[in-house]
Amino acid sequence: MKAYALLLLLLVLALPVYSQEVGSNLAIVSIKWGTSSQSVEVGPGSVNAPLTIQLLNRDDIAIRYAKLTLSLPEGITSTDDSRTAVVFLPTMNPGTISEAVFYLNIDKNLKTGVHQATLYIEGVNDDDTTFLYTTPIQLRINGEVSLHVSNAEKTVMAGRRNSVNLILSNNGTGTASEVEIVMSTSQQVSILSYPTRFDKIDAGESVKVPVEIYVAPSLAGSPVTINVAMNYLDSYGNPRTVESTLGYEVAYSTPPNLLLEIIPNQLTIYNLNDVKLRVTNAGFTVVRDVALTLSVNLPLVPVGTDGKFNIPEIRPGETAEIPVSIYVSETSAPSSPVTVSLSYLDDSNQLKTESRVLNAFLSARSAEFLSPINLRITPNILYSGTINNITVSVSNIGSTTLRDLTITPSASSQATWLQENTLNIPSLEPGEEYKSQAAIFVASDSPTSITLAMTVSYYGRDNVQRQEERQIGVLVKGVVHFEVVDLTILPEVVSPGQTFSVTIVLVNTGTVQASAVSLRPSENIQGFRLFGQSRVFLGNVPTNTPTSVTFSFTALNSTSPGRYQLPLVVSYRDNVGEVHTDTLSVNVNVRPAGFGGPGTARTQTTTANTGFLNTSNIITIVVPLLIGLVAGVAIGRRGRR
Repeated sequence: MKAYALLLLLLVLALPVYSQEVGSNLAIVSIKWGTSSQSVEVGPGSVNAPLTIQLLNRDDIAIRYAKLTLSLPEGITSTDDSRTAVVFLPTMNPGTISEAVFYLNIDKNLKTGVHQATLYIEGVNDDDTTFLYTTPIQLRINGEVSLHVSNAEKTVMAGRRNSVNLILSNNGTGTASEVEIVMSTSQQVSILSYPTRFDKIDAGESVKVPVEIYVAPSLAGSPVTINVAMNYLDSYGNPRTVESTLGYEVAYSTPPNLLLEIIPNQLTIYNLNDVKLRVTNAGFTVVRDVALTLSVNLPLVPVGTDGKFNIPEIRPGETAEIPVSIYVSETSAPSSPVTVSLSYLDDSNQLKTESRVLNAFLSARSAEFLSPINLRITPNILYSGTINNITVSVSNIGSTTLRDLTITPSASSQATWLQENTLNIPSLEPGEEYKSQAAIFVASDSPTSITLAMTVSYYGRDNVQRQEERQIGVLVKGVVHFEVVDLTILPEVVSPGQTFSVTIVLVNTGTVQASAVSLRPSENIQGFRLFGQSRVFLGNVPTNTPTSVTFSFTALNSTSPGRYQLPLVVSYRDNVGEVHTDTLSVNVNVRPAGFGGPGTARTQTTTANTGFLNTSNIITIVVPLLIGLVAGVAIGRRGRR
């Protein structure tokens, strides 16, 4: 017992200043947000926040169990949304401290500050005595601190001192105090200056942090990062640290923006052209030690220079000109490239190299240097899967006579020339035109447009053979042709006022697939009325694939006996998207009412036209003859009686 008393005395002496006695045997040692191992920040909107209350058994009698009931103020609830939270504690030995942890939710609209709650403690001691205490407690809602740092600029320049701004924001509900900033970065990046301390940053407040940073020129075009560590005291005085990494894109130093020109940029064939290579610094920084190398190919020939030039310095807005003489030999090209390789030191003392390509236009003194050949093919629309007769027309649009003119079509997998490939013309006077007939077969699987390549060679006035490669584009259309290859009429014998069906088998005997195919009877059908569907959409119809379509008609009572044609209209698109409409005809025989038997189906196959009567035709002829013969015999016998 004395040992318990001594232990109790020591614990009481060790109690912090905020301890609170509750009854004769209990004392509240501490009330804090969090657990014994970790403190937490609590503010409006906090969910499942732990509140720890430490109780000391000051008596020398053990407490068998205790029940703690916390009555909560408006805006604070337990995890089950109740205004009351309950925690049970097991045996509390004399002189020991027990912890009761309540998990609470804080309404997002609750204001920060001190809120009053009531704690009810009831229990049973080991000597079977009971106790019940009531004590007010204060719940301090100071808010949560949420520090966030961002960079206002996303780009820094290589080889320069950059002034950037960081934005330090407190997006929480509590105040951060004694904020200390520590920055670090990678090699070749130096942080020159920045403020390191702020007394406090209130909730919702943002402060600007100016930073001076230098990035080495070698990091141009690469990303760099800055590590920011923020040490501060939260709204409950607990030390905390938040770390963040900010990224920057390292841009190259502002380029000098050198402009290169050839003045004039039109050169004359067979002439020594004096031109100037003009270099203008349209940027904002000076460039030094500019070295230029001029490279050209035939027909351009530099005269009197090796094509290497140096300019000591070009300031912003200044222009430097280099005189160059260029001879242009004979060519049929309309232009020729001039390559200029240049190197220079920019304002960050970095060596830059560039390669520019300038185009010089070439002109001739007379039209003889232009192509004198005008080559045409008519018609310019060919049909696939068939032989096309074409006309190749060659005209001399030059000013001199052309000799030994040869035109050779090039082989192609899409088009085949059906006669001698080479066309020879001994001579062609200026303004004269020569026409040659040819036949060409275009493959069925050819695209909607093909190119016919031809090689043209000839001799001009200077007796130099010239050769040109020509390509002539033509449009290729496929052939779509619909035929009725089979026909069935049910019943075969159609009488006025009777309904019958017509089933046809349609086949595309062309060379390409027809798309968006639809079939309908013509609107102008004399003596018949359509019964049932008026239009059938077939979609895509490939070649040589039978497609069956059935329509029903009713012969009008006023329809006279005889043979009629039922026109059927086929609409479709070909392979180039053009819409076509064709009309097919179906023959129908109408006979007087009561003629013949009950009627059977009549089948007609149009492709099997051998010149002989088929079975259906024989029946059509023989049956009426037999009926007439039987009727004649019967009438004759009555007459003899």
